[in-house]
Amino acid sequence: MLNRSTILLMIIFSLFITSCGNYFNPRYYYNKKNVSSGNTNESNPDDVGGDETVPEDEDPFKNGPWNDIGYNGFNGNEIKDWFLKVSFDDSNVPIYEFYKDNSKSWYYSDPSIVEYNFDASGDGNKAQGIAINPMTVYKYEF
Repeated sequence: MLNRSTILLMIIFSLFITSCGNYFNPRYYYNKKNVSSGNTNESNPDDVGGDETVPEDEDPFKNGPWNDIGYNGFNGNEIKDWFLKVSFDDSNVPIYEFYKDNSKSWYYSDPSIVEYNFDASGDGNKAQGIAINPMTVYKYEF
């Protein structure tokens, strides 16, 4: 038979778990942000990508010394025409390989945004051992 102190301790523990249980769950605060902001769409939470508009002069992809092809003494022209091969291991960790192939070329696909692409089908791109086909790789230049 349980004594009063054991029952009281179990009640306090139960209250603690039910009232503070979400404190130990890291998703608690993330989900609260989504609910409080009115966003219930889990596939596109408010804090990932979205509706923000970055002024042209503050866009880090267009402005900054790191965008120079010769940044920090590295000659980016040496790898400008290389191609990308990607595989994902059993834990979905990407493994990138860059290679040069004179039989391939980047195709200029959209002049309004300086978009290039190449057909990477058959290049050995895999996800957990399964070939990714068809596959098109894009690159953007600013």
